[in-house]
Amino acid sequence: RAVRARLERARVRVANADALLARSSPSRRLALLRQRLDAVQRRLPTAMRHRLAPLQPRLDAARRRLPVAVGHRLLAARERIERSMRTLHAVSPLATLERGYAIVMDASARVVTDVAQLRPGAQIEARVARGSVRATVTDVVANGHAPAGTTAKRSRAKPRK
Repeated sequence: RAVRARLERARVRVANADALLARSSPSRRLALLRQRLDAVQRRLPTAMRHRLAPLQPRLDAARRRLPVAVGHRLLAARERIERSMRTLHAVSPLATLERGYAIVMDASARVVTDVAQLRPGAQIEARVARGSVRATVTDVVANGHAPAGTTAKRSRAKPRK
């Protein structure tokens, strides 16, 4: 009996050692980790649904408000663009031309802003709303007074041939 008891104890120790060895082997550890991961993955969707469920009404409300908010933003942007276009047109040289004014340029295509830039005989071009006129300066009058070497007549431009 003593031998049998000793053999039984030895068999139990070997079985325990085998079990311990099997659990501690890399492949066994990997298998255990996979089982734990699978268990977590099975629980995750349920857990996430429970955590996200209270947020669903907020998401639904945001989805309903989104088209309205986008529409308001687009309308506001369109109004800003239209205001900018009106302002741009109001200060545009083309709008000035539409009111009957002209842009006068010398032979070098520089804008004439002062009669001192011109002398009788100078070639000019006057741009109006719908076209331009080329002419030759016959007289130059500065603020109602003729500059030296000119007559006191108002400027007249003759069309060029």
